[in-house]
Amino acid sequence: MPRLPPLPSADDHHSDDADDAEDEEHDPSTEPKRRRRVAEPRVIDPYATEDSSSMLVPVAVAIGIFIPLVFCLCKL
Repeated sequence: MPRLPPLPSADDHHSDDADDAEDEEHDPSTEPKRRRRVAEPRVIDPYATEDSSSMLVPVAVAIGIFIPLVFCLCKL
């Protein structure tokens, strides 16, 4: 059976701390400024032309199915 490699010693952890310190010293102001995107035209809302009464159809169907279902379950 192959053996696992030894666990990293405490000395290895100090090198991780040094890497973290280097990251903290990084100054974001030295990075080049990014250009902002030019505003794109707004997308037309596809639901703006939809009639609101079409939303009532699924609600009416759900109620129409729910009431007979409750009625039949109460009869059992």
